[in-house]
Order: sequence, then structure tokens, then C-alpha cells
Amino acid sequence: MTNQSTRVEPPVAYEPRQLEPFEFREETIAKWSPLLVKLTWAAIIIGAIVGMIFFWGVGDVFGQDVGTLVWVLTMGLATALMFLRQLMLAERE
Repeated sequence: MTNQSTRVEPPVAYEPRQLEPFEFREETIAKWSPLLVKLTWAAIIIGAIVGMIFFWGVGDVFGQDVGTLVWVLTMGLATALMFLRQLMLAERE
């Protein structure tokens, strides 16, 4: 049986990658910017209604938990959609 020595490698410094900026055409921005606003409002309205159905319709603790989860997911989706819109509009400059 051979005795192998284990050599400890020095830690490698982490170097973050530089991301390339997004390139959006003006036609793409003009098409998607208003559409993302409409999708955001649709998501908020549908999510609020579905959350209310679970929260008050199903009742009990389970219904309240699911209703609250639907509301949280709805606001997360709305935030993501508005983030995408702002990303597109920021590239316009």
C-alpha cells in the first residue's frame, strides 16, 4: 500500500464575467413595451381574483395559505414583467 501525499491547491480567485449589453431594436421596444404593461395588469387582476377565490372561497387555513401564495407569486410575476420593460427602455438611450 503506497502512502500518497495530498497536496492542497491554493484557492483560485473568482473573476466575474462581464456581460454584454442587450441590443434591442426600436421596433422591438415599441412593440413589447406597451404589451408588457398590459400583461402586467392582466397578471395582477387575474392573480388577485384567483387569490381571493382561494383565500375566501376555500376558507380554512389551507385556502388562506394558497391564496396568499397566489398573491405573492402574482406580485413576483408583475415585478419581473416590469423589470423586463425597464431593461428594454434603458437600452433605448
